[in-house]
Amino acid sequence: MRFSAISILLSSLIATSATSAVADEGMWTFDNLPREQIRAKYNFTPDKAWTDYVMRATVNIGGCSASFISPQGCVFDAGQAFRR
Repeated sequence: MRFSAISILLSSLIATSATSAVADEGMWTFDNLPREQIRAKYNFTPDKAWTDYVMRATVNIGGCSASFISPQGCVFDAGQAFRR
């Protein structure tokens, strides 16, 4: 029993220390987009028309975010909104 608990703990420590998460992105509100970072990384500068278009393509379904994926109104979400 003691050996298995120690091996599980050791395995967990090795697995979590071997992976590192580095995020250069973040959650940005549409009124505070990092326009310069987007321009530098993707050679594209989002203007007001683009941000308005993207903002209108998002939906809130019962507290879960989703997106329109077709002009007919088909909506895509991660599924958790319908599992409640």
